[in-house]
Amino acid sequence: MSQQFSLGADNAIALRPWISNADSFLQIVPTASGEVPVLVPDPRVKLTRLAERAWVTCLWSGSAGYAIDEWVARAERDAGAKSRWYLKGGLKAVAGLSTRLSWWLGPWRGAVQVGSWPFSTTLRETLRDTDLIAVLESVIDCYPDRPIALRHVFEDNSPALLEALARRGFQRLPARVVYTLDASQAIKPKASHLKRDLALLARSDLTIVPDAEFTPQDLERALDLYQIIYRQRHSLRNPDYSIEFLQWAQRRGLIELLGLRSSTGQLCAFAARHNQGTTTSVPMLGYDLEADRRDGLYRQLVALLIREAGVRRQTFDFSSGAGDFKRKRGFEPRLELTMLRSPSRWPQRWPGRLALRLACAGTSFLDLNRLIAAGA
Repeated sequence: MSQQFSLGADNAIALRPWISNADSFLQIVPTASGEVPVLVPDPRVKLTRLAERAWVTCLWSGSAGYAIDEWVARAERDAGAKSRWYLKGGLKAVAGLSTRLSWWLGPWRGAVQVGSWPFSTTLRETLRDTDLIAVLESVIDCYPDRPIALRHVFEDNSPALLEALARRGFQRLPARVVYTLDASQAIKPKASHLKRDLALLARSDLTIVPDAEFTPQDLERALDLYQIIYRQRHSLRNPDYSIEFLQWAQRRGLIELLGLRSSTGQLCAFAARHNQGTTTSVPMLGYDLEADRRDGLYRQLVALLIREAGVRRQTFDFSSGAGDFKRKRGFEPRLELTMLRSPSRWPQRWPGRLALRLACAGTSFLDLNRLIAAGA
């Protein structure tokens, strides 16, 4: 008999006070091999527009919503003036219609995500599959009316987990291309771009700021830099973190801060590292866009992260985005899956269950090459 865990909102953390566009509460489930976070959208939290929902806590926003945003942006960028108007208008109409189909999309907005902190990437290297499955079974029993999701799963190293999930009714959905690097090999890098970046960092007059030396002012500056890169430059669907969340995550050891300080004493670049076992990821970073481009702040920051991971002999899971930049620095692409399960109480012909089957069938052809060709 599998182990059962106590779940529910009574002993959970409401994320809205810490992440203004999160509509979920966080339950932290202890197991023998580590903590398992569970993100449960809270119907009591009202956000006026789906575009306001953080993609890391809202399954719909992180899949369909984000895709619609990218289609609109690509239509604006690539089409001719007249075509751009029609494409943009048509896609926005689809987006507007989709937000009103609550009978179809509402349940997917309420999907419970297991094994994910409110980060773009959550690592589970030291967590045993048996413990993760036990928590999943408890979540399925606790929330029979909700879809269940497990992000950041890979076909190339999780065959036993995938088989166990399939037996429990989970289906696979290609999610994104993520990039990884064995940073211990980067001490003597083969990639020429990484060699140049490390050389740039070595001759830089910037000061490295370790986690213990971040001041309250540095935290405020780091959050401003994050906002500039993630939310203003990329998407408002990225989490709108607060200082209080950063401090809480730092105290719990969920993130470890690393920064670069200019000669004026101001923090000009930073990253929040999420470490698990021998793997590190970067759910947050930021840098000063007004700095001289010749300083190459992003290049220096990434070089610093790779160098630090190399010293620790870690694998660097650098999430998605900036694929060309990462490939030129030796990162290898991997196809990340999101595993989805329809609610136990949904009838077999329920529209939401059909939507999941269609989504999985309609995206099954997507592989690394096709996604990279599309810009991943």
